[in-house]
Amino acid sequence: MRHIAPVIAVLAVLFLATPNNASAATSRRCLFSFPTEVDGRSFQDSALPNRRPTAAQLEALRIQAQRRFWTVFRRLCTAGRVPPIVLRPFRRLLLQHAAGADNTVFTADDGEAGDDTLVFQYVFDEGGDTVRLSAPDEADIRDGLICWFAYDRHQSMCEQRLP
Repeated sequence: MRHIAPVIAVLAVLFLATPNNASAATSRRCLFSFPTEVDGRSFQDSALPNRRPTAAQLEALRIQAQRRFWTVFRRLCTAGRVPPIVLRPFRRLLLQHAAGADNTVFTADDGEAGDDTLVFQYVFDEGGDTVRLSAPDEADIRDGLICWFAYDRHQSMCEQRLP
């Protein structure tokens, strides 16, 4: 009998230290991704001719935006704020310059991009003598995803984001 108590104590500690199976399953469902592409034309057309972004700048932007997007999505997904099924129909993320917009916008209804494309539009700094491409910050991406997925539940915040 003396040997059973320590075994039960160890099992209890292991049980309590093991992540909840439901949350672990949710985390696994959130671990997917698809390629990100840059619509270079949208950036070229929006910049003044002497300040067009280079191919290297666009590639660096693609990598940075892809990393931030998936980091934010996985946080929202794991927290249950955006279910993974929302992104399952898509096969690519298309990064575009959102001329005239003030904030990051996501849309799935871009006729040219195709039904399997989630369009990620954002505003970059066009001022000054040089083009500075940097992906939106994580808060802007988070708010953009939430407004795209659940506008009705976050209407006040989403309306403040409109131009």
